[in-house]
Amino acid sequence: EAHLYFYLNRDDVKEALHVDKKRHWESCADVNFSQKVHDRSQKDLYKELIVRAREDGSNLKMMIYSGDDDTVCSTASTQDWIYDIGTSPKENKLWQPWKYDNQTAGFLTE
Repeated sequence: EAHLYFYLNRDDVKEALHVDKKRHWESCADVNFSQKVHDRSQKDLYKELIVRAREDGSNLKMMIYSGDDDTVCSTASTQDWIYDIGTSPKENKLWQPWKYDNQTAGFLTE
């Protein structure tokens, strides 16, 4: 977790994500979420965003992160619901290596 906060708080990452440089990312573990909200799927929200973007003709870009070591929400499950909400990868943009310092740090699908 500490690695994620360190990464998100880097100025170059904030700039790439168009986040205010004054923003400081930290854990929200002390937030009291209700179990109702916690267990509710966000699939409909993403579907609505995609439909609205298509209707408006806007160039919506989303980043959906899924770790490779998550027993609750696996990468395969995330990929499945992304395709289920009406999206599909760009041709030749499936599982492209994402590199940092010339080292593969993950994979990206557009």
